[in-house]
Amino acid sequence: SIAGIRKIYTLNFDSAGGTSLNSKFVNYGKPIGTLPIPEKENYNFIGWFIDEQPINSTTIWEYEQDKTAIAHYEAKTYILSFDSAGGGQVGAISVEYNSPIGLLQNPPTSPTGKDFDGWYIDNVKISSNTIWRYGENKTAIAHWKSQKFVITFNSGDKATPVDPKTVTYGEKVGTLITPTLRGYNFEGWFISDGNGNVIQLTEDTIWEYTENKIAMADWSKGSGTFTLSFNNYDSPLIDPITVIYGEKIGTLPDLPIVNGVQSLYWYIDDPANEITEDTEWNYTQDKTASAFAG
Repeated sequence: SIAGIRKIYTLNFDSAGGTSLNSKFVNYGKPIGTLPIPEKENYNFIGWFIDEQPINSTTIWEYEQDKTAIAHYEAKTYILSFDSAGGGQVGAISVEYNSPIGLLQNPPTSPTGKDFDGWYIDNVKISSNTIWRYGENKTAIAHWKSQKFVITFNSGDKATPVDPKTVTYGEKVGTLITPTLRGYNFEGWFISDGNGNVIQLTEDTIWEYTENKIAMADWSKGSGTFTLSFNNYDSPLIDPITVIYGEKIGTLPDLPIVNGVQSLYWYIDDPANEITEDTEWNYTQDKTASAFAG
């Protein structure tokens, strides 16, 4: 020592999680000299600091004691790319190791019938708060979930009702309920495809529509079902009605004007055979009703 000051001191190195390093001797009043460079996975070495002050090989040693230099680092950055799997293009972003990923952009467009379900890396969902701990560039894959729609069933006023059914885009419709209507045979459920076409719905139909739909029941007359037509005389055409053997006829059309006279009632075959909505149908064939005007 000279005037109470040691000539040689020990400089220790704290690599702060990096590679382990040996100490070195330094001379008071002299440049520190060559400094080691530590390595730390996913970080870039910035430099050595003593008491929060940077040092380098030319720094003059003016400390009157042994010291420990602390390694400082900056996190490496990586590229996060995006595969939207059928959605619109999303640009890559830079992410910093051990920091939140930051704002993630949703794909600007979606595949038909799909809703965006998030970004995934190696099948693990990520968010803006996910801490980046990958030591390499990565590609996030967009996951999509199929939209769901509702089929409402219209089986007719007198048929057994059918509850609505939820279907998934791109999947089979699945089980369909068969309604019943006395005197009729059920021929199936039918929907409009939106292009003027009527499509029959089956359990194996793949749902490719991006809206809710109404399915209409189609019926054909059964063995006990008959048609009752009406003479319209001078009145506009009167639509026929369907009647069922053993059941009441039901609602009858308005009585027409016959030769300028308001008719009084409907009859079949003979004016003595007046029919009303409560008349029970006992014919085994189609019939035509005429109006009696007196």
